[in-house]
Amino acid sequence: MDALKEKRSTLRSAFTRSANNLEALLAATQLKASDIEINYEQISERFKQLKECDTKLLELLQKENCTSDEYEKEYITCESYEDKFIALKIKVKNVLAGNAKNGTDLPHYTDTASKCKLPEIQLPTFDVNPREWLNFWTQFQKIHEEASIDERDKYQYLIQSTVPGSTPREIVKSFPATAKNYKKAVEYLKERFGKESVLVQVYTRDLLQLVIVKNKCELSTSYDKLQTRIRSLDSLGLTKDKYADIFFPLIESTLPIDIVKMWDRQRHLVQDTQGKSDLDLLMDFVKNEVDSEFRVKISREIFNTGKIIKKVSILNLNLLCQLHVNC
Repeated sequence: MDALKEKRSTLRSAFTRSANNLEALLAATQLKASDIEINYEQISERFKQLKECDTKLLELLQKENCTSDEYEKEYITCESYEDKFIALKIKVKNVLAGNAKNGTDLPHYTDTASKCKLPEIQLPTFDVNPREWLNFWTQFQKIHEEASIDERDKYQYLIQSTVPGSTPREIVKSFPATAKNYKKAVEYLKERFGKESVLVQVYTRDLLQLVIVKNKCELSTSYDKLQTRIRSLDSLGLTKDKYADIFFPLIESTLPIDIVKMWDRQRHLVQDTQGKSDLDLLMDFVKNEVDSEFRVKISREIFNTGKIIKKVSILNLNLLCQLHVNC
């Protein structure tokens, strides 16, 4: 172990020198892309060797049954070097993100604030409702897959993305807030609330509910509700191939009887030129009907507005005539 510690001490010194050189380059008035890239490759290689050495030493400490305080102290020191490397990695990435060519001078990088003040994007929150899982995970997945964010920070984002007092919040907080436990917490949430078989049942029941209830609402409203369910099922890969044949009669049953009759009369005229299923063709037909209704509605509103203006104009003209006669 002593030999390994001595090797690590040498690697840490080399890493620190490379880090100082790279920071000096990034702080220079004129930045040269080639020099930055060379220094970054050097520090990346040294950090890789240092990381391997740290891992071996931590494993040896565990085997020698060291105290928890000793292990934690050693672990925190190792993480400080990793944090340093991540910070430098992000700085280099930001500097080289421009259009600079290899070996050319770059203007000094400054992190200027955007002139356009955009509202902050709020973190999606998740409670126990399985219908909200897809919306939640679609947004949070960006944080989950971002390599530049430390997993300890991801853990805090995960806590903030659950509703206080909800079951997901209690589950997340039940794990000690360490980088290693972040992935465990995510996997537990996905297993508990994001299981595909459960989500399929939820959205299929929602679709069946539309068939059973059959609310007398506008075609556009029915279409929007159907599209919401279909998109959810499509995100789970369940509107393709044989599944489309299962959902087709259910969705057809939710439509108003006059629309079904029109569809039945015209379906033999529909030419499937793109390999679409009956479900896709049906939804295309309904969409065309919704668009047609919308155009008719707009034209009527314009026509009615014109009639109102015409009546008002005639009324005003009559009043003027009466005033003229009285005078």
